Amino acid sequence: MFPLIPCEGGLVSLILTWRWQREPERLLRCCGCGSPAGGRREERRFLEALDALPDAGLGDLCIIAGGFLDGLTGRAYCLREELPSVMAGFDVFYREHEEAGDMRRIIARYGRAGRRIALIGHS
Repeated sequence: MFPLIPCEGGLVSLILTWRWQREPERLLRCCGCGSPAGGRREERRFLEALDALPDAGLGDLCIIAGGFLDGLTGRAYCLREELPSVMAGFDVFYREHEEAGDMRRIIARYGRAGRRIALIGHS
């Protein structure tokens, strides 16, 4: 069974990537979460812990936003492995394009901390 989550406008989103490493491993450890955060509940706990984390615990931010069907193909997700070597000091997150609310929350958190923010998208 695939996890469904409510989205803006009353639509329901089918998120296929819970089994993938969607958050930086370092931050998962700092927040006391498992790796990967294996579902919506665990990810919510992580985002709450991220909000409470001191600014000094954050690097700069890079979010990879997968396009339509990226949850099946992984075309944008595959960049996640390569980016740390070219973007040292960045915390690399992955989200599917239906997860705009989570992306806004993460961007706002890093923005409050005054960090640089890079968005990489695939459509």
